[in-house]
Amino acid sequence: MPERRLTTNSQVDFPRELFRKMAEAGLFRIPFAAEVGGRGLKYPACATAALIEELAYHSNSVAAVVDVHCILAGHALEHASPELQQRYLAPLLAGEKIGSFATTEPDASTDLSIKTMQTFANREGAGYVVNGRKRFITNAPVADFVVLLCAEEGRMTEIVIDLDAPGVRVGAPDRKMGNHGQLTADIYSTTCRFPPRTSLAQWVAA
Repeated sequence: MPERRLTTNSQVDFPRELFRKMAEAGLFRIPFAAEVGGRGLKYPACATAALIEELAYHSNSVAAVVDVHCILAGHALEHASPELQQRYLAPLLAGEKIGSFATTEPDASTDLSIKTMQTFANREGAGYVVNGRKRFITNAPVADFVVLLCAEEGRMTEIVIDLDAPGVRVGAPDRKMGNHGQLTADIYSTTCRFPPRTSLAQWVAA
């Protein structure tokens, strides 16, 4: 059984009932265009800022959960294929899947340069093999998937990974002094094989 599926005292702190109610109220759709299942608001950036601000008045943890779920993982999926959007973005907006977004690494910190990143996606056949470790990843202990930044042949690539896939492990939730509802943990990828359709987008390294 993957480590993340074990119930811990920290995981009980995740605001699951509130998460469900926010989804039912359509809050997760606020940042998005109608074409991808969003609210289609005229000023989505302003509305999103107001959403996060109001949530933060209630709880910094809740605001951070929604930030990573919607603004980071969700907006990354806007660049994905229709197939990936149907599989991940649609249930994210409906609150049926919890998203996470991974960039930080133990040695590279948040230095998102191709020279420091130690999580690699290598082409093997028609797909990818991913190896590496990400650190302090919000929602990881309860998320269904992660949008993971890695290096591939001198470029940076984002790949969508199911967190219950073979070769993927999520560490125990970090022990923190505050923000207990915002769960963070390491994500380990050890020779994980993924089809080519898991890739979102690629950037040439600066």
